[in-house]
Amino acid sequence: MNEKIIKMMNRVSGLFYHIDVFLQNQDVFVLKGWLFSKRAKITDLHFLIQDDKGKYYVLKGNYRIRRADVSSAFHTSSAEKSGFYVSAIVENCL
Repeated sequence: MNEKIIKMMNRVSGLFYHIDVFLQNQDVFVLKGWLFSKRAKITDLHFLIQDDKGKYYVLKGNYRIRRADVSSAFHTSSAEKSGFYVSAIVENCL
């Protein structure tokens, strides 16, 4: 795990995260990464996006994807299934 990435984590809130992929390819939005907390149990992950007209959309992410790289870098079981993935069709949304 890159030392610079680890230093960027927000240690004040107890949340550690990284966005691996953030892209929009035509009408498909994709976000991949990992997130965990040493202070709280995270069971679900939702993302709030806003279009250029101010309308909000809630996307439910797939969470608890196994991330051995994150677990070995942070040496904590809470990072073991910290991966997430969300994709959506966002025609004229972003």
